[in-house]
Amino acid sequence: PPPPPLPSLLPSPPPPEDDSGGATRGAAKAGKRQATRAEGSTRSMLMVYVNVGCLAFKTRTQGAAQKTTRGVFSEEPTANFRMVLEWAQSKNADGTRVYALMGLSSTKIRPARLTLVRLLLHKHGYRTRASQTHASGTGRQKAGVLTAWDPKQLKALPLTGGQLHRTIVQGRHMIMRFDEAGARSPQRGHLFDFGLRYMHVRGSHAGATRDEVNRAWERANHADLQVHSLHGRLITGGDWNAEPAEARDPAARAYSNDIALQDFEAGSGMVRLGKLEPTYVHEKGTSVIDHVYVSPAVLDAVVSFKVVDGVERGGKRHKALVIEYTVVAAPAPGEVERR
Repeated sequence: PPPPPLPSLLPSPPPPEDDSGGATRGAAKAGKRQATRAEGSTRSMLMVYVNVGCLAFKTRTQGAAQKTTRGVFSEEPTANFRMVLEWAQSKNADGTRVYALMGLSSTKIRPARLTLVRLLLHKHGYRTRASQTHASGTGRQKAGVLTAWDPKQLKALPLTGGQLHRTIVQGRHMIMRFDEAGARSPQRGHLFDFGLRYMHVRGSHAGATRDEVNRAWERANHADLQVHSLHGRLITGGDWNAEPAEARDPAARAYSNDIALQDFEAGSGMVRLGKLEPTYVHEKGTSVIDHVYVSPAVLDAVVSFKVVDGVERGGKRHKALVIEYTVVAAPAPGEVERR
């Protein structure tokens, strides 16, 4: 069946409650919405983290397939990818995109298809940066992370070395830096740093795989903590494939991912958004393995946070993490940065 329309994925919440475990005052609203301004000085934007499974294509059942069309034109996006494209097409009343920033993680994409995914997002006005890693035998993607942003709302800033993104762990962790589009004063600093994670599958690892997993966590944690310590404006999230201690059964075994996440929480001073509600549905029940952590300095700018189901399809699926974030607004939507 076709995916539900975007507004149904972000229902209006019940009256907000005080939650000391995270930030929220209401929930992100979707659909065609006017960018919120308070006394002409602020506006709100939406950002989303989600593991979309496989941003894949399938053979068309009608149309081009009936005409024996071959190549990419003989395929169509799967339900997961159609939902991402629906998000990409959704606009605010002022012409900006509903989702100013998307952090997507995926797996099993054929290498040549990533280019097509990015081209389709570019067609809808987004700019993108991506990192992926492939299996040596098959060449298929093992893991990938992709950041897409609306250049009318956000401007990507160069990091050390002049690059717009820094790959920390190939296909699993990247960092970018953003300011509001139209901002011209370098003296005022930047809006926030953006980390996107897709860590290895949670489980019992041994030998070389265990070493690879441990190195990935060490590098990712070190990079996030370094950015947080230097600038104090980090938002980092995604599919961590690890559960906080408070979400685990005390009698259950803690995997290496869980311990690495626990070390990160203990040493970072960052705040986890939201309650400990399930973010992943699987055959044995549910887990809390998708997270967003923010530096205390940007916490006040987080208007709301919501866990949303319905993006990924099937019995095993991740939920989306949606953040509404308030920024100091330019008088009008900013200039589109040049690629």
